[in-house]
Amino acid sequence: MQLLNLDLSDDSLAETPTRIAKMYVDEIFSGLDYANFPKITLIQNKMKVDEMGYGQRYHTDQHPVNITFVTIDGKATVAYIPKDSVIGLSKINRIVQFFSQRPQVQERLTQQILLGFANPIGHH
Repeated sequence: MQLLNLDLSDDSLAETPTRIAKMYVDEIFSGLDYANFPKITLIQNKMKVDEMGYGQRYHTDQHPVNITFVTIDGKATVAYIPKDSVIGLSKINRIVQFFSQRPQVQERLTQQILLGFANPIGHH
């Protein structure tokens, strides 16, 4: 903020650096804290569905690019073949959102979503 020649003694800006830091930690980079990982409840696959399902596109909000922290919009399509358990559609979106809320590159984001999704449902 000093590089922008902003007067940090001005009462409207005095707490801005703290607010910005809090925004990065609590919102933009909330996916860095596994305490924020969504609670996943599995549903028994009583119908024994064994074909690909839940192919759906999820919006990743604005997630920060690793190199510049500039945020970009993204979309992720997630589909899987269930085994013993299935996962609710809203949980899939929450996993995508969780890993999107960290400094990212697309290849790592894809891998993290795969692992974050596969581990709870028993696919490894």
